[in-house]
Amino acid sequence: KKRPVVLQIAKTYGISEATLRRYIKNPHQQTVQQAAENAQVLTCAEESVLVDRLIFLDDCNIPADREIFYQLAHKLLHCRVPNRELG
Repeated sequence: KKRPVVLQIAKTYGISEATLRRYIKNPHQQTVQQAAENAQVLTCAEESVLVDRLIFLDDCNIPADREIFYQLAHKLLHCRVPNRELG
């Protein structure tokens, strides 16, 4: 039985050889991007709101230290997932 050459296939479709080999080995495995999204505590929209609030505070000459950052992040997270704590 003739097997396709992984490197040639990867080049043909413009993907990484390592990515293709990983997919062949386990086709149902999450991509690196999917795993990162699942591990993310705040959504992209919540991160955007957090950044906007921190910029607003800076515009009001209120320095955003770590404590303020965590308070704002926790409030955003608590709105979506009431029992979840930031790590």
